[in-house]
Amino acid sequence: MSGKNNNNPLAAYIIAGHLAFAVAMPLVVFIWGGTWLVDRMNWNESLKIVCVILGILSMVASLISYLRNLIKTYGDGGNPKPQIRNEKDYDYYYENNLTPTKSKDSKENVQENQKNKRR
Repeated sequence: MSGKNNNNPLAAYIIAGHLAFAVAMPLVVFIWGGTWLVDRMNWNESLKIVCVILGILSMVASLISYLRNLIKTYGDGGNPKPQIRNEKDYDYYYENNLTPTKSKDSKENVQENQKNKRR
């Protein structure tokens, strides 16, 4: 969720939807998949418990990862931090109407292109 406008009314729904997906999918995959495997392969019924535990662990890991990313992005009170662009990123060149170069002195070429653009 990047952008300059932080007043997007759908931002809360996007975050809530991602959190719901992060909670539901590991549980569904491990519980349904574990039940299906136990029934299909005629394995011991106690393996269902192992699959439930694995589902819960993967759900917790997914939530922690997503929440850390949210804190890193919005840690300063809700304003997204600016993204740092790499000069080798083609979006950088597209946004600035530049042509990418593959030489070692790409910074100098970029600065020269920017000077030419201002003329």
